[in-house]
Amino acid sequence: MSVRYPDGNVLLRNLNRDYPIVERGDGIYLYDKSGKRWFDGSSGALVCSVGHGNKEVAARIGEQLPPACSSPRVLRTSSTLQVASRLGGVQVCP
Repeated sequence: MSVRYPDGNVLLRNLNRDYPIVERGDGIYLYDKSGKRWFDGSSGALVCSVGHGNKEVAARIGEQLPPACSSPRVLRTSSTLQVASRLGGVQVCP
């Protein structure tokens, strides 16, 4: 399965070709909807060091996510206050 202009709402770099649709990732590989495995050599530093679908990293991120990540300007979350307190002690310029 693939996507091609004018189908869909994604900005495509080349309007004259089909793009495979990635369904999942595992380590350094991506898998499209047909099951074909693609080597991912261009996703950047995070994928190079962690890999796609790293369950251990996903679990640790899940543990650190607060119940509410943001709030309106008139309210504050405890996680926002904790981060602001930690950053307040950082000296940016000597």
